[in-house]
Amino acid sequence: MNKTIIINISGAIFHIEEDAYEILKTYMTEVKKHFGLSADSFEIVTDIENRIAELFSEILKRDLKQVIIIKDVQAIIEQMGRPADFEAADQADEAAQPTEAQMAPGVQRKLFRDSDDKLIGGVCSGLAHYFSADAVWIRLLWAALFFAGGIGLITYIILWIVMPVARTRAEKLAMNGEDVNLETIKNAVSDELNDVKRNLSKYRDQVKNSGLEDRIGNVLKEIFQFIGKILQSLLKIFGVMFGVLSIFIGACLMIGLVVAGIAGIFSPEHVIWFNLPFSLISRDNRLQAVISFTITFFIPLLFLILLGIRMLFKRFIMSSQVTSSLLIIWFVSLCFTGYLVARTALQFNKQVSFNQDIPITRSSTNSYFLKADKSGRTEDSLLTNSMKLSRAKWHIQFDDDQDQVDVNIRIEKCDSLHAVLIERVAARGMTERQALKNADEVIYKFNQKDSILNFAKRLYYKTELGYHAQQVDLTLKIPINTVITVDPELYVQNLPDLDNYKLTGPGNIYIMTQNGLIPKFGSPIKEKTGEEQSNENNENDSTQ
Repeated sequence: MNKTIIINISGAIFHIEEDAYEILKTYMTEVKKHFGLSADSFEIVTDIENRIAELFSEILKRDLKQVIIIKDVQAIIEQMGRPADFEAADQADEAAQPTEAQMAPGVQRKLFRDSDDKLIGGVCSGLAHYFSADAVWIRLLWAALFFAGGIGLITYIILWIVMPVARTRAEKLAMNGEDVNLETIKNAVSDELNDVKRNLSKYRDQVKNSGLEDRIGNVLKEIFQFIGKILQSLLKIFGVMFGVLSIFIGACLMIGLVVAGIAGIFSPEHVIWFNLPFSLISRDNRLQAVISFTITFFIPLLFLILLGIRMLFKRFIMSSQVTSSLLIIWFVSLCFTGYLVARTALQFNKQVSFNQDIPITRSSTNSYFLKADKSGRTEDSLLTNSMKLSRAKWHIQFDDDQDQVDVNIRIEKCDSLHAVLIERVAARGMTERQALKNADEVIYKFNQKDSILNFAKRLYYKTELGYHAQQVDLTLKIPINTVITVDPELYVQNLPDLDNYKLTGPGNIYIMTQNGLIPKFGSPIKEKTGEEQSNENNENDSTQ
């Protein structure tokens, strides 16, 4: 059982054993005595106490205990160094700035934002310290990433949130990879005081030698300082507006992303374009794709909201451990999403198609009625080759309005006396063999009843295959003088434009001629010459 006492170091309260306190007290007395003759002794001792308080906090957090013991104090003294270890260096009057040789071996740089050398948030200068590079090159790299699809902006915002700013001298020394001990703290304080002295001396010389030009310069300087304060106030207002906008946009996009993810999993299979991009992925990988895609965009949106909160309330509500974990999860999901995108793109690498001719029975009246078959809306109608297609196993490709989807119909002239329907089925796949298999799985329904030709407005393929740009192209070739009537709900690509004809009867009845398909009850409208158009305009003017 040991007696403990409570001490206050740099505003932090610690419980410490009495024996450990005596050792610490003796050490601090030696430190104050060693630096007592220095002009900046107070700043040096204060920084040393701050560093000791940081080390005590790290030990208590690491070992999950509440009391500082003798072993902890001795470890800190060994790390910080005793004043006697540096007396020889002081007597030799060595340079204040530590060299690489003075740095303790194995000292690892820590990642901080450098507030002393910043343009925006100090992220680039902090990375430059960490990687021992010039901050200019890091900033140029970030500028290039900013124009490369905005990747640099998103990454900069995340690093701005994650990276802490180097506030104390100990953190600034750790950022530069220097060991934090008595000597480096003393040198850092001395450098700062020397910079202040040089600036004061320079200012006194300027005041002493100031003339009319200097007075004018001072007036201009005050004007620019006033403008700078105005700009600073505007930037603060902009920061508040940006914070509110970031929270609002991030929350809206996050809700939309979650809804899209849920829709990608549970939405009906028959709506192709509503499911994009998940409809391009096979059912087996659909759930993993939705989760990965959602996480990839959800985490940056979360950081955008946190950035807005930080700009409004000047605080970050997420610990560094949670932030690091989210970054790791985001990076893994980003890699997996990239893998899925590349794999899905390869599924459309090759295209294969094949044709088959379907003979059309000759009509006694030499006329046909092209009808849109709407029977695909019910399962009972999905009968092809005496086989009932199950909606769970087969995909019915159509949209909510029941429009014609991926089925293209053309009507052309046939040189023979018998009409024929040429059916071209196409699909894509990773290889030609896989593309041929995907095309072979496509089923399109067409049948003839006397002079009625029933065309389905959609095609079918197995749901487990997923969407591979399956498509059916139909070319109906009919002999000359054959009359066809087209159902208004059936879309035919190459029907003549009725605006170029003067109709005397129904506009959906056509006849095949030597020059192609024309309306049966219509005559071409002749283009008027310039003189005829002028005369018509004059008649209209006189009538008015």
